[in-house]
Amino acid sequence: MENIHVIKLLEYYSKINKYIILCEEDIKALEEMYYLPQSVDAGEARAVNKISNITENLALNVPEQVKEDIAELKADILLHKQAKEFIKKSLQKLNYQQYMVIKKFYINKYTWIKISKELNYSERQCKNIRQDAISSIKKDLEAMKKDCPLFPFFCDIIGIRKNY
Repeated sequence: MENIHVIKLLEYYSKINKYIILCEEDIKALEEMYYLPQSVDAGEARAVNKISNITENLALNVPEQVKEDIAELKADILLHKQAKEFIKKSLQKLNYQQYMVIKKFYINKYTWIKISKELNYSERQCKNIRQDAISSIKKDLEAMKKDCPLFPFFCDIIGIRKNY
């Protein structure tokens, strides 16, 4: 695994929340479109021991593809949340300087000048700290590839072969 792969993973980490929100909005839109009644006929709703036509139509007329799409979106959200947790744990293993440099550069999108001023290091020192942090995260990923179900997912994200 190369350092560029770790960098791609860190760039992905900063976008996970937006992606999850978009998936949740897609699910909500599909559910509102296919699962929620548009209006309820009060006379029909009062019928005793009878399933209303609206309920019957909702239950029977949801296309299979919509059900599959919703299930895929929910699975995708879960996978991204798990990936986020793994990356977060990996970041928490870094020392304070490494964590702050990675957070400010990849998550907050600060420039090297701004990072160096805030952390009271030179730009070169900040870049060196970043390299050390990337090496540390890389070791976590290397250890993970042996027995982690998320490893193939990470490989897809960062664009390397799964059998790396």
